Amino acid sequence: MAPSKMAYVAASAVGATSAVALFWLRRRRRTVVRAALDIGSGEHKLVVAATRPGGYRKVLHSQVVTVLLAQDMRRAGGDGSLSAGALRASREALGDLKAAAEKLGATEYAGVATAVFRRATNGMTYLAKASAELGLNVKIVAQSLEGELGYLTAVGAAGPRAKAPLVSWDSGGGSFQLAARGAGGLRVYEGPLGNADVHRE
Repeated sequence: MAPSKMAYVAASAVGATSAVALFWLRRRRRTVVRAALDIGSGEHKLVVAATRPGGYRKVLHSQVVTVLLAQDMRRAGGDGSLSAGALRASREALGDLKAAAEKLGATEYAGVATAVFRRATNGMTYLAKASAELGLNVKIVAQSLEGELGYLTAVGAAGPRAKAPLVSWDSGGGSFQLAARGAGGLRVYEGPLGNADVHRE
């Protein structure tokens, strides 16, 4: 092969390699690892996923830690607040979940907190402080939104096999929600009882 042709082939190979490297670099830069938290009345849950524009997502890790906050609210002599021991257990669980997400490269965090934090007299204060200290961006949500999120989760889990009408049942430690979509949009029934109300030691 003539020197000029060899140089052309070499230059083309380098150019192609650079283009591929640039493609993967740009794709990697577009990938964001996000952590989602569900801070419930009986369990603290974490899902970590790699996401990209266009709806791509790959679940990297999921984890559940049992923290029986709703049961603590029903302790003998309780005054409507979460005890120091319960709050300590919750804070340790949140710290462990944050550490697990960080190891996987999570850079964005968001989460919801549900029934027990709506009811406990010190729930909002505790959650705001823990969320700020750990950078979790967790918000207490209304039960109606909790039901809507449960419905969307059920629809996603059912996938294309889902047949209308689909009804979701979301039962947690402190409340339960039934949700279904009809002609008037999504309707959510907000149940006042949770697992902790019907399962007592």
